[in-house]
Amino acid sequence: MGTVEINKIRQAFTDIGVDDVDGVADDESLLEAGILDSLKLIDVVEELQARYKVRIRPTDLTPTNFDSLSAIKSLLDRLIIGSAKS
Repeated sequence: MGTVEINKIRQAFTDIGVDDVDGVADDESLLEAGILDSLKLIDVVEELQARYKVRIRPTDLTPTNFDSLSAIKSLLDRLIIGSAKS
């Protein structure tokens, strides 16, 4: 069961000025493509927390969770489902 659409994640990137994400496949590495780095990650995390009303903890800030749009979707789905159970 998915709750987050990848296109909405793309829009979040675009809204904070990361336009390069439009040409990336869902499973392509954002880190290897140079689209996401440690500085942009801060902006992305803040935008996703505000947009999806979730808390992304420091322990969530791993390359596995932020390597691709699909990985970010999986993280957000887990966080949203986890917050719904609380």
